Amino acid sequence: MKDHLFFTSTSLLFSPVVVLTLVIQLCAAPKPDIPMDKVFDVKWVHAHEDGHEDVEAYRPDTYQFPPSRGRRGFKMLRDKTFINYEIAPTDGIVERKGRWEKENDHTFAVLFGENGSHRNFRLEFVSYKKNLLKLKIIQN
Repeated sequence: MKDHLFFTSTSLLFSPVVVLTLVIQLCAAPKPDIPMDKVFDVKWVHAHEDGHEDVEAYRPDTYQFPPSRGRRGFKMLRDKTFINYEIAPTDGIVERKGRWEKENDHTFAVLFGENGSHRNFRLEFVSYKKNLLKLKIIQN
């Protein structure tokens, strides 16, 4: 009788649902550790040379970029101001101000419109290495 009970609890332990849950937890990607103090108050410029697939790369505007027709960028200020730098039709830069809200340790919503009433996109920070910030831009 004891052997039968042991077999039943062991079967439950290795049921497909339990095994799948364990596999998902073990395989889940770790959340990035982004030092936001190094991100705030810096003008980040798109470094298309360093990006891949759906991950975009950005470098500080002090970086010596190769020649390019124009580069977009952004700046996140500590007071929750977000400045978006877009390429103008004349190849200049157009600033668009909004605000950001923290969703979690690595994702920020960017809002524009009157009083920041419209969520336009989210920034999901993927990694940070000296002078190289990688993130995903998720459109809403």
